Amino acid sequence: AQISAGGVHSLALTTTGILLAWGGNEKGQLGDASTEMQTTPIPIANHITHCSAGSYHSLATDNGNHVLVWGFHTYALPGEGGDAMCRVEWRPQTVPLDVDTFAFWSVSAGGGHSLAVSYDGEIF
Repeated sequence: AQISAGGVHSLALTTTGILLAWGGNEKGQLGDASTEMQTTPIPIANHITHCSAGSYHSLATDNGNHVLVWGFHTYALPGEGGDAMCRVEWRPQTVPLDVDTFAFWSVSAGGGHSLAVSYDGEIF
């Protein structure tokens, strides 16, 4: 089980791997494909192993060692490069990283940046 407080939203991870979200949602940071505030926890994803709430985005890792991202981010989707600005992912999206090379177990969503830690101890 885990809990994470973001700028205006919160995430909780149950012992069975269900990710719950509630709070402000004006930038899609809850991952429920809406912008409506949720006053009670709603299920967002299954098979989750770690989660982190940022200012207006959220991150998670799943049991396949993938990194998932959703909500507002001001640059390209992590891992894809490019110069796309001001993007919103309305539902959790898998970050396009090679999990055979980089298997992730932990993530941290900051105010305007994101970090991930691989099982090898590498930080991205």
